Amino acid sequence: VMPNCHPFCLPFQGRLLSLTGATTGEYHGEEVVATLAEAMARGYNHPNCRHSIQVHVPGMEIPDPGMIEPGDYAASQKLRRLEREVRKAKRDLAGAVSDPGQDRARRDVRRAQYAVRQHVKATGLPRNRLREQVGQAL
Repeated sequence: VMPNCHPFCLPFQGRLLSLTGATTGEYHGEEVVATLAEAMARGYNHPNCRHSIQVHVPGMEIPDPGMIEPGDYAASQKLRRLEREVRKAKRDLAGAVSDPGQDRARRDVRRAQYAVRQHVKATGLPRNRLREQVGQAL
């Protein structure tokens, strides 16, 4: 189960999918919601998707997807954007040659970091400072 999962994957997160379509309805008391092909046609396993597909064995516990807030994915994407802005400001600081340019770039770095802090405080998302470092982000 992935926190902050993309809306495409949300209907399938922690649910049973039929590999071939031969299994429908219920499988050992668990609902089969779609075939894998149908789920993928609706966006499951999209590029950069963090979900994985696992074989279900009868008796195996299925993780509860829990209550996922609709805005969680949007909040995580906003955090990624703010982290990119921090990295850009740091690159600009590294390239600034004049004193006024360096001062302006330092202010931009502080402003961008402040925006990240405010967003993290408002949403409760974890802050990963590694993603704010130039040359370190993946």
